[in-house]
Amino acid sequence: QAETESSMPFREEEDDYEEPVPHGWILNPDSNTRISWDLGSLIMVLYDMVMIPMQAYDMPENTFLDFMEWTTRLFWTFDIFFSCITGVVMTDGSVEYNIRIILKRYAKTWLTMDLIIVLSDWSEVVFSSGGVAMLSFARTTRIVRIVRLLRLVRMQEIMANVTERIQSETLGPLVQVCKVLIVLLTISHFTGCLWFAVGARNTSESTWVKVLSYDTQGVDAQYLASLHWALSQFSGGMDEISPASALERLFAVAVGGLIFVVALVMVGVFTSGLTQQYIIGGSGARQLATLKRYLKQNNVSKATTKRVCRNAKHAISGDLTPESVELLHVISEPLKVELAYDMYSQVLMR
Repeated sequence: QAETESSMPFREEEDDYEEPVPHGWILNPDSNTRISWDLGSLIMVLYDMVMIPMQAYDMPENTFLDFMEWTTRLFWTFDIFFSCITGVVMTDGSVEYNIRIILKRYAKTWLTMDLIIVLSDWSEVVFSSGGVAMLSFARTTRIVRIVRLLRLVRMQEIMANVTERIQSETLGPLVQVCKVLIVLLTISHFTGCLWFAVGARNTSESTWVKVLSYDTQGVDAQYLASLHWALSQFSGGMDEISPASALERLFAVAVGGLIFVVALVMVGVFTSGLTQQYIIGGSGARQLATLKRYLKQNNVSKATTKRVCRNAKHAISGDLTPESVELLHVISEPLKVELAYDMYSQVLMR
């Protein structure tokens, strides 16, 4: 359908605001495809975060673990390719699609770590297919899987990209609570696995695993006991499981000091988040309280007071004006023009 003369100016303006994509196969970092891949990355990181510390236990081999081992190996291999074809977000908020700039940025940031992790994964496959010496070396390379935990550093970047898409103020406190809960469970999981590794070491002296006969029990009982001990450190420890050697006592003291500091930080972050939400939601409540006090001071009837307060509450919760949003005054002029275009172009095209 041919464009009318009246729509031509808007068509030209619209072309000015589209992101130039020199290669159609380069992904926008905010596209649904890239966000879906980032969510997959988050799931894979969480899986590694759970399963890698579980190497402290004598895990039985099964089909699910073999399947997930190959899934994570292939996923992180293809992740290198996806990182090479994803646009780079610049400091001014624009997206750079130049392949040279993308590769240069990736080489300076995550490429080295990604290659180390992927090569260590595939080296295990190569060496496990060899002789006895190769098999022993393959078992040694499993320890290198700990390098995968370096991807936890990228979790912050992935979580930031995902939470930026959450625009609801109601979900803000819920996300904050979930973050604190995830940190609590993560620290407890790592601490519990390390605690069992210390107790299950090959030694002639007594350990808490031997004293409580957990060395003859299943992985489920061993893990739950270790996790219970780790969680109890946030509340002062437990009497059921206690150190049985000097090394275990030293580990318990170190964990107790570390968890005390972490608990203080978690409480501070959680409290500041709730305080921020209270300040944001409290400004309207303070204005309504001032209005009620003014109406009471002037002996306004209860019926009129109710109607006035309802009307004022509706006005506060209604649409915001540009003058009431302070951050709009600090953004660049080109972005202001683009913002105005996005807000009013659909109305003008009708």
